[in-house]
Formats: sequence, C-alpha cells, structure tokens
Amino acid sequence: MDSRQEVRREYMNFLEIIRFILKNTTESVEFLILCPIFAGFKKRRIDLHDFKAKRIFILQLNSIGDCLMTTPMLRALHEKFPEVSIDCAVRMHTKSLFENNPNVGNVFGFHDKFWRKFFTSPAYIRDFFKTLNFVRNNSYDMCIDLTGTFTSLLLVCLFKVKAVSGERKVVKAGIFRSNTSVIYDVVFEVKEKHISNQYLEIAGLLEHKYTSLKEELFLSGAEITSCDDFLWANKLTTRGYIVIHPGAKWPPKRWPPEYYAELIKLMFTKLNLRTIVVCGREDEKTAFYIKEKSGIKETGVAIGFSLKKLAVLIKKSSLFVGNDSGPAHIAAAVDVPSVVLFGPTDPGRCKPLSDKTLVLHDKISCWPCTLYYRRDRCERGKNVCLEGIKPEEVFNGAKKVMGK
Repeated sequence: MDSRQEVRREYMNFLEIIRFILKNTTESVEFLILCPIFAGFKKRRIDLHDFKAKRIFILQLNSIGDCLMTTPMLRALHEKFPEVSIDCAVRMHTKSLFENNPNVGNVFGFHDKFWRKFFTSPAYIRDFFKTLNFVRNNSYDMCIDLTGTFTSLLLVCLFKVKAVSGERKVVKAGIFRSNTSVIYDVVFEVKEKHISNQYLEIAGLLEHKYTSLKEELFLSGAEITSCDDFLWANKLTTRGYIVIHPGAKWPPKRWPPEYYAELIKLMFTKLNLRTIVVCGREDEKTAFYIKEKSGIKETGVAIGFSLKKLAVLIKKSSLFVGNDSGPAHIAAAVDVPSVVLFGPTDPGRCKPLSDKTLVLHDKISCWPCTLYYRRDRCERGKNVCLEGIKPEEVFNGAKKVMGK
C-alpha cells in the first residue's frame, strides 16, 4: 500500500469517527427528550394460554427484505386465526408491499425518523397522528413488534394496546442502552435462525403447521400492465430478458460492477438474452457504467421504479441476478428464477426462501462480517468475499436455475 492510499485510509477512518460521535450525540439527546414517554409506560403480565386476541397490530419498520419475510407470518396468523383482524404499520416506502395482501387489513406508513421532522413537515405530523388515533380508537388486543428499535418501542408506548409481543434484545440510542423486555409484555428468546422463522416465533406460531415460508407479493391487474410501455420502448418481450440489481444499502454487500458487466456480455453472447439493469436514483451512475463496460448496446436501464413496478418487471423476466438486498426478495415473492450473491451476511438468516433461488456465497476466513453495517467499505479496501464469486460461476448458476 503506497503513502497516498495510507493517507486516504486514515482520512476515511477519521471521518468515520466523527460520524459516529455525531450520530451518538443526536440519538442520546433524542432519548433524553423522549424518556418521559417510556417512564410513563406500565408493563403488564400476560399469559398467552389464556389470552385471546380479536384484533392484532403488526409493527414492521425494517427494510424491504424484512417486510417480505414477514408475509409467511401473516399467512400463518390468518390460517390459524381466520376470525382475527390483522392490521400493520410499516415504513412509508415499503407500504405498497402489503397492498392487496388478503391476510392484512389496514396498512399504515411511517416516515423515517418521523419525530425529527415534526417541525419541518406538516405531512409527517398528519400521517403520524392519523395512525396513532386509529390504533388507539380501535383498541387492539395485541401488538407484535417485529422491529425492536428505539423508534418501535416509542410507538408501542404511544399506541396503548393491551399487550405487546417481541424479541428480547438490547436497543441502542446513542450512549444509552435499554432492553426490550422493559416494554414487552410477552418476551421471546429468539435463537439464531432464518428471519421468517424468527418472526413466526415472535408471533407465537413456531409450532403452527404452516404450509411454507415462501414470501408473497400480490399484484393487481392494473399493476401487471404498468411496465408495458417500458418493455415496448426497449423492444423487449416477456421472458426475453434478465434483470440485474447491482445495488445494496451497504456497499460491502455489492458484487463488483465489472463482474456484472461481464455477466451481461455472457448472457447476451451465449444465451441471446438481453439485460435490464435496475437501481435507485443514487446508483444511476453505476448502472450506466455497467452498461458501458459490458459493451452491449442493447442493455436497458430502469431507474427509480416503484417497488410494485419493479416487481412486475422482474415477474415478466427470465431471470433475476442481484446482491443480498430487497429486490432479491421481490424476485422470490413473484416466483422468478434467481441467483443471489451473498458476501458479508449470513444466507442462513436472510436468504430468499424459494425453490427457484440459487444462493452463491464464498465463505472466507473473516466471515461472517460484523462490521459491514457500520462501514461503507471492507477493511481490506475491497469486497474480498464477493470478488471470489466470478462471473462464469454466476453464469453457470443462472443456466441451472433457468433449466438451460
């Protein structure tokens, strides 16, 4: 490593320390301001054997993949208690994932860090109190908190439901630490297992004879045709293309863009399949870089699609290839053959559960990584665990799941 790289690394470490201090200071102040709400909360002792719920409220404020891994639990709840009304609250950008789901009634959306924006956005205040009033007025018997964060504990206290169920864990707010058992009436000691199984356990359904752990996403007739204009403009037909998603929330979970470009070339030259690169606005440059690097002009780019429109685009494709991220779970939910690339995370906990999904994972000496979610890069300077998965391996895996 030359002196220039060493200086850059030290500078990045310094910035990381500054970000860490600022983040912890902000969260600590927030905790002190909101502490009276927690202090006024009275925990109840509930015996699940005698407790019968007619109205259940699900609190799921995690990401896209976690939301889709919630759907097996919703299905199991509905199967075991068909007479029970089930509503849920999610983050605003994941709300559409629960629409048209027959196992859910009302779905409410919360904006991220809503309490920070009370004084800057009247819409945030309106949405928050609309949901809060609805929950309080409907007298829910049970709230199942699948999030287990400072935010979800705050909401649980404000909802005033009869009982709260959740996982025992330590919640961090800056320099402060608290155990969820202080708030939850029913606490589950959840062992390391797949998240879908974990949610079933928190809901008290681990022994229920559920049909499967397959994730679900329901599309309406109008949504099914939402991509027709895009496909027509790119001269694509159903099943005549593949979809790749090079993005991920954490950079260490991303397969190298150059590898995606090589995969596009292999799919086009050997299988005559065109590729559509999908991404959010923040990854637009990466998407066009991959297209240019591949040298295949017929490659399409879809930027900023809604989750439902993205689901339709994937559903009509022959194959999905992507990192450990939300779109991989969308592909599993719409039953499309997929190759999902895992690096620092554990597939045993969060892989899409589908017979049509192939997981590729190169276990190296430092796996599983505990730092990927706190850093924007691997400590080694590059994503070593993902660079071990070569384009040829992904191509062969793709042929396998497509039956070619």
